[in-house]
Amino acid sequence: MPALVESQRKVALSEGCAFFNTFEAMGGRDSVERWYHANPQLMGADFGHPTSAGHQVIASLFYQSLMHSYGDFRRRQAGEPFPQLRDALAPDDAPATAPTAAE
Repeated sequence: MPALVESQRKVALSEGCAFFNTFEAMGGRDSVERWYHANPQLMGADFGHPTSAGHQVIASLFYQSLMHSYGDFRRRQAGEPFPQLRDALAPDDAPATAPTAAE
């Protein structure tokens, strides 16, 4: 999986496209197994497709990452993010990642 992700990242960057590393956001190595055993279950029995709850987690991680990156962009362009983002995204905050252990 890391080789595939790296290839996707390189292509995205070479094309001037944003890239979201879903593999790392989910927790990286062995995350599929952790997601399968999580409560609620985040990965389906085929170990290839998230459950509805898993899709919600991925969507939340993507949104957090997007807003964090946009806040960084606004800081560079305008000196600060929109007021609505200022409190939610402190300069040193990093996007959260998915659960790393079954709960």
